[in-house]
Amino acid sequence: MASSPNEPTALAAVTSELSANERHRLLSAERRRLTLDVVTNRSTSVSLDAVARVVADRETDADVPDDETVERVAISLHHVHLPKLHDAGVVEYDTETNQIA
Repeated sequence: MASSPNEPTALAAVTSELSANERHRLLSAERRRLTLDVVTNRSTSVSLDAVARVVADRETDADVPDDETVERVAISLHHVHLPKLHDAGVVEYDTETNQIA
């Protein structure tokens, strides 16, 4: 579901509470930007595996990323990027179910 240019997204509302430095730090990593693009404006949570597959697809030139690449992206998201986004209050990440909202 896309929002109109005049309609603030949930992400915009959350990030407006962050300082400019915090927003720049969060968005400095392309993998975090891709992740936010995948999960923003979803009405339901999405699995880590699904996000990792989309991010890996966008990062590689291959038509379909291989399972090893998807696994590496998932590990990176789980241990680095999602915790940063979660700590900043930008996403909700359940480490037990691997669901992102």
